[in-house]
Amino acid sequence: MKKFLWIPVLTALLLGCTPKVNDGLIPTQPIIGNSAFPSPWVMYDESLRTGGGYFFFPGVPPVQAVNLADNQNPKDGKASFNYVLSDYGSSTFAGVIFSNTPDYHNFGVTPGPDMSSANFTQVTFWARANQVATISMSAAGGSNASIALTTSWTQYTITTLGTMTNVQNFFTIAINNGQVPQASLPFQVNVDDIIYQ
Repeated sequence: MKKFLWIPVLTALLLGCTPKVNDGLIPTQPIIGNSAFPSPWVMYDESLRTGGGYFFFPGVPPVQAVNLADNQNPKDGKASFNYVLSDYGSSTFAGVIFSNTPDYHNFGVTPGPDMSSANFTQVTFWARANQVATISMSAAGGSNASIALTTSWTQYTITTLGTMTNVQNFFTIAINNGQVPQASLPFQVNVDDIIYQ
């Protein structure tokens, strides 16, 4: 009988496994319902908690990458997320959007959650870059905030949030070649502890 004991153990291990996230098309958490937003709400802390995914813009030309579990010099814990821009290609700007859907084809089509009842007024996060640069970041589809990055972990706050009744864009990083010239690439930024408050 003992030789059959591994079956329930193996089944439990398989059911408890989380697929490795290697692109923006794999949801990392269940989709959050309209009433499930505590205040504060942690959007990212070692893992993405939006139930959605991410996609790059403006599309194919720039060479970009995201690692949602980068373990190189995290702020604390085991990981932060890492965004790398290696080449603008034929474009003059680039970036990544963390959206409400794991499929970018549905971005702008799939309704986002209503987060208005949580009365969020700001989003705080920690970030560092591989070089000093001022880039643009935004939260909840709001207007861009200029973020002066350094090579050390620093906490930042965004207060220019968008309409909270249909949130489709949780967090955005945007860079143009006036902020980070092509000659300065690759440019990378690590972000951790993104908290809506």
